[in-house]
Amino acid sequence: NHSNFVKLQSMNEKFSILQKERHEFPLEMQEILFFDTIEILHTYKTAMVNLYKSSKDILHNLDDGKHTEQMVCKIMESFPRAIQETDLDGMFPIQKAALHERSVSFVPLLALKGKKRNIGGRGYLGGLLLEYDETKLTVLQTIAVSTTRRSMPNGSEDKYLNVLKQLHSMGFMPEKELVNVKVLRHVHYEKCKKRFRFLFEKYPHALQVSISRDNRDYPLHWAAMSPKSFQMCLKVGMRKYPNEFGYLFQHNAKGQTALEIAVGCLGISKASKCIHNSMISNSSKCGPGPGTGPAGTLLHKIVEFAPRQFNNFVIRYSHCLYEKDQQGCLPLHIALNHPYRDESGCMPYSQVSVELLLMAHGSALMEKDPITGLYPFMIPAAKKRICRGGDMDCNLTTVYTLLRLNPEVCSCGERWTD
Repeated sequence: NHSNFVKLQSMNEKFSILQKERHEFPLEMQEILFFDTIEILHTYKTAMVNLYKSSKDILHNLDDGKHTEQMVCKIMESFPRAIQETDLDGMFPIQKAALHERSVSFVPLLALKGKKRNIGGRGYLGGLLLEYDETKLTVLQTIAVSTTRRSMPNGSEDKYLNVLKQLHSMGFMPEKELVNVKVLRHVHYEKCKKRFRFLFEKYPHALQVSISRDNRDYPLHWAAMSPKSFQMCLKVGMRKYPNEFGYLFQHNAKGQTALEIAVGCLGISKASKCIHNSMISNSSKCGPGPGTGPAGTLLHKIVEFAPRQFNNFVIRYSHCLYEKDQQGCLPLHIALNHPYRDESGCMPYSQVSVELLLMAHGSALMEKDPITGLYPFMIPAAKKRICRGGDMDCNLTTVYTLLRLNPEVCSCGERWTD
């Protein structure tokens, strides 16, 4: 009848076009298109149904070893609805593609085409913002942190990093999706190191995000559990936030700094090596030695914020004992002005640290604190030692130790004569 004739003519024309362009399709579809003559409507319908089914299967099982972007474009051009089909697990092609190393490179293309067809709904960036039921991560977040065996069979994250870069250049990488607790909690995964470096370079304020509600940890606190992640995070942090020393001395709710966590998890040797390498790469801003930037020297910061680590680092950074910070303070001044609590709850001056400071730099005794105008021995004498029971007398032992090492300081620089 007339209706069948119109359908026959329409399918015949479309099939003829597809046959002529069959070399542009994947091999799986070329086999279906390889016919000499097709004369009846049923055969056309069967062939077209098989082609559509094949296009859907291919989009859900993309493989950059067999398929090219040109082939995928041709499929979506010929069967535009195939990109909207879900598989038996309820996943769209873009969701499946993000899970496998062999298919993740097609995600930018699928997102671009999917946005035109509102995959997932309006505002979902072609399906990039769809969540997986199991992980509760979106497709974009999964690309940023995936480390599974199927996503990284060779241990390389380069494909995932390249996809992030493409999505960023396309304007498909909204900040709130990646500067997000669900993503930043993976910062200590070494297999994500390159992707987090890219993320922190683009959004450096992510280093300031609290990633644990109760403990108030910054990303560097978690990165300190892994040497490679710690060094990467610290390098970027020191470059972006030199005044804060890359948040190496930021305290969490437990009073721990990232430095202390790194020493505890990695050991003093690995931790100090990571810190040294990070400072070397940022020497113009916060490195050791002459030309130190506004952050001050590492030893100044340790004395102030992590004094229990002083003995671990003083030998490695003894040159810092002679340097002054931006306010003109020596590490000795910092040590005397920032006592820390011991296990009893008191806040004694660390005599071991003070003596080490003096042995390495004895002339510091004659250096006035530029802020208070007091000589070193006067600082503990002018302060009260705070204990659980309330205020107590000044730490006379520390005053005595300072005077014993250089009694001449009592003359305030003038020698007594008979």
